[in-house]
Amino acid sequence: MKISPEMQFALDEVDKGNSIKPIKDLTRDSINKSICTSCCKPVDASKYKPIDKREYLISGFCKKCQDIIFTPPPDDDEVIQ
Repeated sequence: MKISPEMQFALDEVDKGNSIKPIKDLTRDSINKSICTSCCKPVDASKYKPIDKREYLISGFCKKCQDIIFTPPPDDDEVIQ
């Protein structure tokens, strides 16, 4: 998954020790524009299940990015070697 340049800038600012304000600003702007903060694709949250819509309104992540970001890694026993 490729991170948008805007998200990368916000994360870099936090890594530099700056506040999380760039992430908050990016999230607010993305939600207001109905785009995903991660992939920058258009979002129609009105079509989401309530729990997915709620997460979008918190993080700005579209459903596809939510699924990628919040999917737990497989257990060690499930990893095929």
